[in-house]
Amino acid sequence: MLIGTRQSFLVGFWQVLQMTNAITAKEAHDRTHEIVMNTLQEHLNSVYEKINVAINAGLYRVSYIAPDIEIGNFIFNKLVADDYYVEMSATSPDPDDYAMELNIGWEDSSYDMDKRYILLMDDTRNAFGQVCTILHHGQTSDSWTFQYVNNMSEAINFGYTVTAKDIEEAPDWVKAIEPIEVKE
Repeated sequence: MLIGTRQSFLVGFWQVLQMTNAITAKEAHDRTHEIVMNTLQEHLNSVYEKINVAINAGLYRVSYIAPDIEIGNFIFNKLVADDYYVEMSATSPDPDDYAMELNIGWEDSSYDMDKRYILLMDDTRNAFGQVCTILHHGQTSDSWTFQYVNNMSEAINFGYTVTAKDIEEAPDWVKAIEPIEVKE
């Protein structure tokens, strides 16, 4: 008789579960998936809003901090599919910090992205040569510096060239220098 009592308990327990809005595993998965997709779409919409504001301001680059890797990867993949230039990196060396920084750029540039340029400053020739502006990549940060060169081939040989991306991200005083395309 013990078995019969146990069966009736389980049947009664099952009926109580059904009355307390229990859901199936598939329903739980579908609800969770909908919540996740809505969250991802909200973050993507925020990125597109930032891009539109930047475009209206005449900019060609914007940054966005995604709160975690999953959201960062989702945004990265969507933007790359839409032909944006995207770089993603951790915001901190802390392994417990999952935030990701996305640097997003788009092509509306007067410079050819595959070319290199020399930035010779006008009216700077003297006994040492002519001043060439270069981007110095330091261990902790990048900075714009000056070097003297005697001619264009010397600037090329010493690696005093910059990319179109460097120019796009440069401060206004660097952008004011007329770039000279390096012929290879």
